[in-house]
Amino acid sequence: MITFKAVTPKGTIVNEEVKSIYGTSVLGDFTLLPKHMPVVYQMVPCRIALTKEDGTKENFAMSTGFLYFDEDKATLLTDAFEPEDQIDVGRAQAALQRAEDKLAHPTEEIDIPRAKRARTRAMVRLKVANLKNRKKS
Repeated sequence: MITFKAVTPKGTIVNEEVKSIYGTSVLGDFTLLPKHMPVVYQMVPCRIALTKEDGTKENFAMSTGFLYFDEDKATLLTDAFEPEDQIDVGRAQAALQRAEDKLAHPTEEIDIPRAKRARTRAMVRLKVANLKNRKKS
Protein backbone atom coordinates (compact mmCIF):
# COMPACT_ATOMS: atom_id res chain seq x y z
CA MET A 1 0.00 0.00 0.00
CA ILE A 2 0.96 3.63 -0.54
CA THR A 3 0.46 6.38 2.01
CA PHE A 4 -0.97 9.29 0.00
CA LYS A 5 -1.14 12.82 1.34
CA ALA A 6 -2.52 15.86 -0.53
CA VAL A 7 -1.62 19.25 0.94
CA THR A 8 -2.95 22.66 -0.14
CA PRO A 9 -2.52 26.11 1.42
CA LYS A 10 -5.68 25.27 3.40
CA GLY A 11 -4.03 22.20 4.96
CA THR A 12 -4.04 18.45 4.45
CA ILE A 13 -7.03 17.45 2.30
CA VAL A 14 -6.37 13.70 2.06
CA ASN A 15 -4.17 11.38 4.11
CA GLU A 16 -4.92 7.71 3.41
CA GLU A 17 -3.63 4.32 2.28
CA VAL A 18 -4.16 3.49 -1.41
CA LYS A 19 -3.20 0.73 -3.86
CA SER A 20 -2.36 3.09 -6.73
CA ILE A 21 -2.24 6.74 -7.80
CA TYR A 22 -3.05 7.89 -11.34
CA GLY A 23 -2.36 11.45 -12.51
CA THR A 24 -0.76 13.66 -15.14
CA SER A 25 2.57 15.44 -14.97
CA VAL A 26 4.34 17.66 -17.50
CA LEU A 27 5.79 14.38 -18.85
CA GLY A 28 2.37 12.77 -19.36
CA ASP A 29 0.08 10.32 -17.57
CA PHE A 30 1.47 8.02 -14.89
CA THR A 31 0.39 5.38 -12.40
CA LEU A 32 2.28 4.83 -9.17
CA LEU A 33 2.19 1.42 -7.50
CA PRO A 34 3.88 0.21 -4.32
CA LYS A 35 7.66 -0.25 -4.60
CA HIS A 36 7.92 2.29 -7.45
CA MET A 37 11.29 4.01 -7.70
CA PRO A 38 11.52 7.47 -6.10
CA VAL A 39 10.19 10.25 -8.34
CA VAL A 40 9.28 13.92 -8.26
CA TYR A 41 6.63 15.02 -10.76
CA GLN A 42 5.70 18.55 -11.78
CA MET A 43 1.94 18.22 -12.00
CA VAL A 44 -0.46 19.88 -14.43
CA PRO A 45 -4.17 20.47 -13.80
CA CYS A 46 -5.61 16.96 -13.97
CA ARG A 47 -7.73 14.22 -12.49
CA ILE A 48 -6.08 12.28 -9.68
CA ALA A 49 -7.52 8.78 -9.25
CA LEU A 50 -6.77 6.93 -6.04
CA THR A 51 -7.50 3.20 -6.01
CA LYS A 52 -8.44 1.89 -2.57
CA GLU A 53 -7.56 -1.53 -1.19
CA ASP A 54 -11.03 -2.85 -2.12
CA GLY A 55 -10.58 -1.68 -5.74
CA THR A 56 -12.89 1.33 -5.55
CA LYS A 57 -11.64 4.61 -7.00
CA GLU A 58 -11.78 8.13 -5.63
CA ASN A 59 -11.42 10.94 -8.16
CA PHE A 60 -10.13 14.43 -7.45
CA ALA A 61 -9.55 17.56 -9.54
CA MET A 62 -6.26 19.30 -8.90
CA SER A 63 -4.48 22.39 -10.11
CA THR A 64 -0.73 22.56 -10.61
CA GLY A 65 1.75 21.32 -8.05
CA PHE A 66 4.41 18.76 -7.25
CA LEU A 67 4.17 15.10 -6.28
CA TYR A 68 7.02 13.43 -4.39
CA PHE A 69 7.10 9.62 -4.10
CA ASP A 70 9.61 7.56 -2.10
CA GLU A 71 9.41 4.42 0.05
CA ASP A 72 5.68 3.95 -0.63
CA LYS A 73 4.86 7.48 0.54
CA ALA A 74 3.41 10.07 -1.85
CA THR A 75 3.04 13.73 -0.97
CA LEU A 76 1.19 16.04 -3.34
CA LEU A 77 1.64 19.79 -2.85
CA THR A 78 -0.95 21.70 -4.86
CA ASP A 79 -2.92 24.95 -4.89
CA ALA A 80 -6.27 23.15 -5.09
CA PHE A 81 -7.44 19.56 -4.62
CA GLU A 82 -11.18 18.86 -4.83
CA PRO A 83 -13.00 15.56 -4.29
CA GLU A 84 -15.40 14.83 -7.13
CA ASP A 85 -18.43 15.15 -4.85
CA GLN A 86 -17.44 18.65 -3.72
CA ILE A 87 -17.01 20.26 -7.14
CA ASP A 88 -19.43 23.11 -7.75
CA VAL A 89 -20.43 22.38 -11.35
CA GLY A 90 -22.18 25.74 -11.85
CA ARG A 91 -19.09 27.61 -10.67
CA ALA A 92 -16.84 25.50 -12.91
CA GLN A 93 -19.12 26.10 -15.93
CA ALA A 94 -19.10 29.86 -15.24
CA ALA A 95 -15.29 29.85 -14.97
CA LEU A 96 -15.02 27.96 -18.26
CA GLN A 97 -17.37 30.43 -19.98
CA ARG A 98 -15.43 33.44 -18.66
CA ALA A 99 -12.13 31.98 -19.83
CA GLU A 100 -13.51 31.10 -23.27
CA ASP A 101 -15.01 34.59 -23.65
CA LYS A 102 -11.65 36.17 -22.85
CA LEU A 103 -9.87 33.90 -25.33
CA ALA A 104 -12.48 34.54 -28.04
CA HIS A 105 -12.22 38.34 -27.64
CA PRO A 106 -8.62 39.12 -26.62
CA THR A 107 -7.63 42.67 -25.75
CA GLU A 108 -4.40 44.14 -24.43
CA GLU A 109 -5.77 43.95 -20.88
CA ILE A 110 -6.43 40.20 -21.06
CA ASP A 111 -3.68 37.89 -19.85
CA ILE A 112 -4.00 35.11 -22.47
CA PRO A 113 -1.81 32.52 -20.69
CA ARG A 114 -3.81 33.07 -17.49
CA ALA A 115 -7.10 32.65 -19.36
CA LYS A 116 -5.81 29.40 -20.91
CA ARG A 117 -4.83 28.08 -17.47
CA ALA A 118 -8.27 29.04 -16.09
CA ARG A 119 -9.95 27.23 -19.00
CA THR A 120 -7.86 24.09 -18.37
CA ARG A 121 -8.63 24.09 -14.63
CA ALA A 122 -12.37 24.50 -15.29
CA MET A 123 -12.34 21.71 -17.88
CA VAL A 124 -10.61 19.33 -15.45
CA ARG A 125 -13.12 20.15 -12.70
CA LEU A 126 -16.04 19.51 -15.07
CA LYS A 127 -14.49 16.24 -16.30
CA VAL A 128 -14.05 14.95 -12.74
CA ALA A 129 -17.58 16.06 -11.75
CA ASN A 130 -18.92 14.24 -14.82
CA LEU A 131 -17.24 11.02 -13.63
CA LYS A 132 -19.25 11.27 -10.40
CA ASN A 133 -22.47 11.70 -12.37
CA ARG A 134 -21.67 8.63 -14.51
CA LYS A 135 -21.27 6.49 -11.39
CA LYS A 136 -24.81 7.43 -10.32
CA SER A 137 -26.39 6.31 -13.60
